[in-house]
Amino acid sequence: MGLFKLLEEANVSYDIIGWHWYSRSGTYEDPYVKKDLKRNVFVELAKITDRPIWITEINQHRGTFKHSKETQAVWLERFIDALDNNNQVQGYFVYELLNQLNLDDKIGYEHPVEAYFGLVNASNLLKPIYNPAFETLTFKIEESLHWKENYLKHLFSKLLERELRPTDLAFWEEPLTKKTLDQFITAFYKVEKPKISEASDLLFIQNSYKQLFGITISPNESKFLVKKLSEGTSRVDVSKSIVRSRKFYIEAIINGYEKRTGFTFKK
Repeated sequence: MGLFKLLEEANVSYDIIGWHWYSRSGTYEDPYVKKDLKRNVFVELAKITDRPIWITEINQHRGTFKHSKETQAVWLERFIDALDNNNQVQGYFVYELLNQLNLDDKIGYEHPVEAYFGLVNASNLLKPIYNPAFETLTFKIEESLHWKENYLKHLFSKLLERELRPTDLAFWEEPLTKKTLDQFITAFYKVEKPKISEASDLLFIQNSYKQLFGITISPNESKFLVKKLSEGTSRVDVSKSIVRSRKFYIEAIINGYEKRTGFTFKK
């Protein structure tokens, strides 16, 4: 922190602020420079300069050496989600892609922690093991680059049962934002007028899930939605709630990734 104050006071020209961040530095919501001071890093940096921030290393403290692979993935996902809401942060780099297995040699300063930061265990190069954090980062990269196109393609394919045309993309891409998704869905239904089944409530729910998710709805979910319909919720509103659900969104990103790259999403 003091370095950046010195640079600003000396009028030294530089492009970005580089900052490492590991889980022992706290969550994004309650970050600190030192435990005893508990100063919010981003608040303090913003007081010094408005230059872009790059988080040049992020990961769970000690990787998966003393934590589970699932915990690593959850921490990265939550932290990256928070970074996306800070306009001063322009990029982040996860340390690191592959476990450095050669450092797990029982000797030296690095042992054995440096062998456990990787998103991929490549002890067998022909059969690499993808940690859950690899899936998390793959999803985040795809989401950051292509979420609008992926969501619209999925929406047209599943709800309207036709392909997204270039004219459709040009028309709907700009008004689609995560903060105004409810308003977007309302406008989308008004303009595109998707077909709403006239079958019984139960059959409507079952068919909607089959059409939009390709799966059979669970008895509990079905019972809940049928009850909503009996209490006066319209079928259009139920359909809207499904396509703006987190489940539908996640499937849109994954489906778009697989079609774009030809690779199967590692689950």
